[in-house]
Amino acid sequence: MEPGEVERILRVARQVRGVTHVDELGQQVNVFGLRADRHGTASLCGLAEGQRIREHLVQRGKFLALGAHRPDQELQVLLQTAKAGYFDTSALMRWLEFDVPSPKELNARIAPVVDQVLASTDRLAISEMTILELLSSVTRNWRMQDAQSQPFDAAWAIRSRQRFMNLIATGRVEIIEIPPRAAEHAIATVDLAAAEHQQALGVQDAIHLITSCAWAYREKATCSFYTSDDDYDQFTALYPHYLRFANVVNLDVLTRPASA
Repeated sequence: MEPGEVERILRVARQVRGVTHVDELGQQVNVFGLRADRHGTASLCGLAEGQRIREHLVQRGKFLALGAHRPDQELQVLLQTAKAGYFDTSALMRWLEFDVPSPKELNARIAPVVDQVLASTDRLAISEMTILELLSSVTRNWRMQDAQSQPFDAAWAIRSRQRFMNLIATGRVEIIEIPPRAAEHAIATVDLAAAEHQQALGVQDAIHLITSCAWAYREKATCSFYTSDDDYDQFTALYPHYLRFANVVNLDVLTRPASA
């Protein structure tokens, strides 16, 4: 990686995408682009998408209650740049998988950026979903018997668990709560995206995104959502209201050589 390239990537990562706080009907919007209604439920992702997902949830006999409407001036605060970041599992796995004698090119590109994010003064978070997925992935790498998995031996697995848990023990990353009914929200969202666009975002991925957005909302911030998974880029291009709270930072795309 060229000198100064990591700094350039992090500058890009901290940019907050411009979004409006008033929807197409001139109404204020709530977290995740939600509009509260008289029943205390909310529509997701603006007018058209919100109506469809509301109907989707009603068909399941459920409503998504995500709290009261936020006043205009508070939403302005939410849209300001904030130095906060959320790691999904894929970003941290690239960091751990770099710790072998001959790391893959992808891991060699992404791990230095993760190191610099961890060395920064940014407030960083994960969720319980991150912990469960990451420890499971470490064990799966260790258990696999194919040639590509040979570097991921018992010593690597023990070392990886220790490195990851040390981030939690030292307080470098904080564990944030998964919002109530996030699973229901995620299932409905994933079903909708698959039905309308054949989009491949998984339920666990959706929970990561929902959790990071809820955290940003509570903290009156916009967080950088660090990942190496292309599905988030594709999903937020279809449902861009998530970007008002989570600026997706695809470390794979950002670290690719210009000629790639």
